[in-house]
Amino acid sequence: SIKLIVNADDFGLSLGINKAIIEAYNDGILTSTSICACGEYFTDAVNLDNDNRGLDIGVHFILVGEKPLIDSNLIPSLVDKNGSFHTDAATFTKKYFQKQINYEEVKLELNAQLKAVKDAGLSITHIDSHQHIHALPGIFKIVNEIARENGINHIRFPDEKLKISMLKDPYKYPRLLQQIVLKMICNLNKNRDINIDDFHGFLQRD
Repeated sequence: SIKLIVNADDFGLSLGINKAIIEAYNDGILTSTSICACGEYFTDAVNLDNDNRGLDIGVHFILVGEKPLIDSNLIPSLVDKNGSFHTDAATFTKKYFQKQINYEEVKLELNAQLKAVKDAGLSITHIDSHQHIHALPGIFKIVNEIARENGINHIRFPDEKLKISMLKDPYKYPRLLQQIVLKMICNLNKNRDINIDDFHGFLQRD
């Protein structure tokens, strides 16, 4: 049988996102969401989930664009001079391939994020990440280890199939290029234990 999972990321990043996710769940559109322990409105998201049991909750690991949970002095390779994570996936990926990202620091921060979600009393069904950072092989290995250690059996793998129909809208060509690069990064992961038939939706983000 085929199972369709409709997931919304960024639960906890803003009040607007939180509201939209709960409305989509109550309307029967959404089946799953991914919560951000680093989000400014994480507590609001936790309270909303407590009022809407049945919505699957995953951990949306964040290593870009927000502030870390732990002391930034403990993770110098992951933060800028202001103590915030590097701005976006492009900046992080550049540092990753330049071998400027410390994996022990990644593990420390991601474990802190997972602990925050568990301490909030949420039952975790899956793991994914902000801007798909976890698709990078070294980061994916860490995320896979964390998942196994915590009995989490599902990790998003954003290896979306490329289709001719994706060329019909020139406005989205820059996004398509990003998708191609992401697919190439996904293919760098060898011996991955991922069982998913298809991932869809990267190109639809505006």
